[in-house]
Amino acid sequence: MLTVIVTGANVGISLKAARYFVRFNASKVILGCRDTSKGDKAKNDIESQEKAGVVEVWHVDLSSFASVQVFCRRASQLDRLDIVVENTGMLATRHETFEGYERQITVDVISTYLMAVLLLPIMRSMMSMHQDKSLPGSPHIVIVGSNGHFTPNLNNATSLPSSRP
Repeated sequence: MLTVIVTGANVGISLKAARYFVRFNASKVILGCRDTSKGDKAKNDIESQEKAGVVEVWHVDLSSFASVQVFCRRASQLDRLDIVVENTGMLATRHETFEGYERQITVDVISTYLMAVLLLPIMRSMMSMHQDKSLPGSPHIVIVGSNGHFTPNLNNATSLPSSRP
């Protein structure tokens, strides 16, 4: 009985990971998505090819620290949480700030770290509640990165803020 969260799970490698967790008999796979309508499409796609009733779609917007906190509080209400795969990335095409930081840094780094820091103690406490050894090993948080940071054009670096609020 595994409960798994996969962020950014409506496309790409995260969607494939979510599909495999369902295929390998996870009891619950939660797709953490910014756009829940796209998450619902991913859920329907997975359940049309795998088994139904396992996938849930939860909203999380990693450009908002408050959204990450709400998501993690909701996760704390689960009976168990065994695996978290954080693979939420975005490629900023223009400079925007969210939470006082450049958007890509907020989403790809800070909120990803915040989610891990908030979920780890929850996962540890759940592990101690489930001493039945039904899970081989301890809970896992997997953070998947990309090489998108190599692609931005910083020729106009003077437009970047000189200080944080």
